[in-house]
Amino acid sequence: MKLSPIVNTEIKMTAKMLEALGLHETRCVVTGVKSVTKESVEAFLTERYGEKFANTFDPTYLFNSQDV
Repeated sequence: MKLSPIVNTEIKMTAKMLEALGLHETRCVVTGVKSVTKESVEAFLTERYGEKFANTFDPTYLFNSQDV
């Protein structure tokens, strides 16, 4: 499933996840990335925050790429 890197702030998530996905979103915008996958987001989160944290990622935290 293709996802937009834009965080869906209407979905309830922890402050740490919101901050992490905000960093991911900023990185994607600056580098010109228009869509991501669940796996690529989890890889980003694992690299920076560890596997345990990355496993809490839910794709609903980001918009589907056709929604933006």
